[in-house]
Amino acid sequence: MSEINDEFMEAFKHLDKICREMFHAERGITTYINEMERIPNGSGVISNWNSTLRRLKELRHIRNQYSHEIGTSYTELCTWEDVDWLNAFYEDILNTRDPLAQYRSAMAFRARRTNTTKQVAAPTKRQVTPRPVEKGTEPKESAQKYTDIILVVFSIIFIVIVIGIMLFHL
Repeated sequence: MSEINDEFMEAFKHLDKICREMFHAERGITTYINEMERIPNGSGVISNWNSTLRRLKELRHIRNQYSHEIGTSYTELCTWEDVDWLNAFYEDILNTRDPLAQYRSAMAFRARRTNTTKQVAAPTKRQVTPRPVEKGTEPKESAQKYTDIILVVFSIIFIVIVIGIMLFHL
């Protein structure tokens, strides 16, 4: 193998390893590509989405040629630009500047912005007619208020957990 082929394969293996670790998968770069393809609006959110996806597929194809086709060890199928791109993309992943990280960040920002800008209807004033307090009813009303408070607290906790799970899977 020539020096450029060796450098390409080493850069590819480093990138593949970090992707395998990131996704807990056997196929690193392929899993990264699959994740990008799974997101239909990625190119509408991240400007370099399509070019990155296309480049990853091209470089994976070159790697597959080196690994599986006879006689490619002595042919230079890649360029130094390919090696540099793989190394730069590795750094992008380490620094969460890669398209999937940018997409997750953008979606989390949109979710936070949506939650904080929703207009909440002002509560209406109800006319409360005082009822005469009967002997023995105070504990029931107090217990009902306590139950209502517990229900609200658990509802809020449930909503926070669901939102957290949704954001984690983006």
